[in-house]
Amino acid sequence: MSGEQHIVRFQRTGMIVLADPLPVDTLDPRYSSCVEHRTACDCREALLSENIREERDRWEHAKQIFNELLQGHPTYAYDEQGRRDEQAQCKCTGCVIARSLHTRTIGDVARDREAWRRRNEPPF
Repeated sequence: MSGEQHIVRFQRTGMIVLADPLPVDTLDPRYSSCVEHRTACDCREALLSENIREERDRWEHAKQIFNELLQGHPTYAYDEQGRRDEQAQCKCTGCVIARSLHTRTIGDVARDREAWRRRNEPPF
């Protein structure tokens, strides 16, 4: 590759400059040609990277489903002083799970509230 540096950073030991980028999944030709099977070898890096990406995709998909199913629910509610209002927030199973897993952010709920307000505003 044309002089491009690929850097891997570690919290404690600094960084390592690589000649080639790490494989991003098991479709990388280095995955099938790896014969060393040492710590951080190409086949293990490819498999780890692929697994991490799959888990992130699953989590994002779960969050998307929660947001779609719970749109309009007051998953989080606050009083006039900005404190969490346990009585006013939704008690449905979906909202309880969303609060427990932190899948619905306060921003998601604020966007739902604003969209609802716009739909229900008088036209004058």
